[in-house]
This record gives sequence, C-alpha cells and structure tokens, in this order.
Amino acid sequence: MPAAGPSQLTQIGEPGPATLKWFLPHGIQGRRLPKLSMRALSLPKLTLGELLKEVVSTVGTLASGALDPLRQKMQRKRRPRLIPHKRGSRLPVLLIPGYFQNPANFWWLGPRLEQLGLRNQLEVYNDSMFGSIEVFADTIERQIQRALECTGSSQVNIVGHSMSGLAVRELLRRGYASSRIHRLITLGSPHRGTRWAYAGVGQCCKEMRPGHPFLKRLQAGKESELRQVEAWSIVSNLDLLAPPETACFLYQGSNLYVPNLGHAGYFFSKRVLAILDELL
Repeated sequence: MPAAGPSQLTQIGEPGPATLKWFLPHGIQGRRLPKLSMRALSLPKLTLGELLKEVVSTVGTLASGALDPLRQKMQRKRRPRLIPHKRGSRLPVLLIPGYFQNPANFWWLGPRLEQLGLRNQLEVYNDSMFGSIEVFADTIERQIQRALECTGSSQVNIVGHSMSGLAVRELLRRGYASSRIHRLITLGSPHRGTRWAYAGVGQCCKEMRPGHPFLKRLQAGKESELRQVEAWSIVSNLDLLAPPETACFLYQGSNLYVPNLGHAGYFFSKRVLAILDELL
C-alpha cells in the first residue's frame, strides 16, 4: 500500500480481508501491532482555522446528544431510505452512530453516499443511549433484519462510528449469522478502549475503559469473530476522543489511516467519503 501525504487519498487497491496491511502515519507497515501508548499519538501542525474546525465539529456532534428526545421522535416518523435490492446493485448500508449520538450525525455523509449510488440506507437509532453495548448490539441485530426484509437483500454493509463498531463486533462474537453482514467499516472506533470513557456516564462507557471485561471478551480470540466478515477500521491521528490511533486498530482486517481528522471529522471528510464509495 503506497504512502500518502496529508492531502492524498490512501489508495485501497483491492479491498478485502486479504489486504492485511496497516498504514501508519510514520510509514511503518507490517503485521505486528504497536503497543498501546500515549507516545504513539502524533499531533500534526495545524492552522488555527483547522484546529477550530475540529473543535467546533466535535463539540457540536457531542452536543447533539442533548437533543436526543426530539431526535428520537423525528427518527420514528422518518421513512427509511430503503428500496428493493436488485442483483448487481450495491448492498444496503446501515449507518450507525456512537455514544451519546443519533442519526443526525450523518446529515452530510448520508446524502452524499446516496448521490454516489448508495440509495439503500438505514440510519440506526440507539434506544438505550447509556445502556450496555450488549443492548445496543440487540438493537443493531433487529435493524439488520429490518433492512433485509425491506430490501429483499441477503446481506448488508455496516458503517459504524465510535462505540457502534464495538457493538457490531459483540454481535458477531455471539455467533450472529455473518452471512448477513458482508462488510464492516468502523470510523474512529476504540477497539482497544479509550481513557476518555472514564469521563462518560452509563454502562457503555464503563465497557469502553481499557482493560474492562467486555473488551477482554472481544480480544480473547484475537478478534476471531472478524474473520467472518470483511472488516476495515478508518483511523486518524487527530481523533482526541480515541487516542492514540493505535487504539482503533484491528488485529483481523485492514486499517486505513486518514490524517488530521477529529472524532467528528469522519462525518465530513471527502477522503472518508471516497473510501466508503470504493468499499461499499
């Protein structure tokens, strides 16, 4: 996988489980996963405007959780963008937000994916915002089944931001029929935990703390559940809510590095949009 500069899109080549290379900001490639250390966090030199944009987008995205009751009411009234699936067309995609979030986070990304031909979209709402990740996994399972029934497709693709990536992995760990999930793409998901979880509330935050039994269960088989699907993790060095970037790496699957994105920046990045267009 060729190196890419800050303004150059990572060339994916042939996406799939056979592409098991890690593309790191320092140009290191290989199968050995670096140790989880704060020293691995590399902060680039940013202009004041770039830094302000990341701060505003992150704070705004997190603040949207305060409007949760209104978002929930609107989401239930909204008709999902699901149409019958035709052979040879793109698979339905589930867009899943993370902790203290809601489908409104995809207001920019969702419509642009639709313009690129991904018209079959279902934005998943977390009914138990502060509950356990295991309960969130139950919700995702029901929505996958809903998407399959509404479209007639046999499989779906999943784009999960932050905590939702862990919820999908929990679903796979239980032995959920992987034949229903073709590809899982996580955006800034703390697969190895995040210390910021100590500042959050709810059972799900406890489960995202490094060393928690929930994470240990996911890591017990060295992510063997991900061998059932095509798994990709998109990470960034400026994701300050899931530092360092190595905390978002997968043992099984492919890790793609997109520089200079905050935790909310994945939703508004044209580079991430191009990657999703190729993978989905």
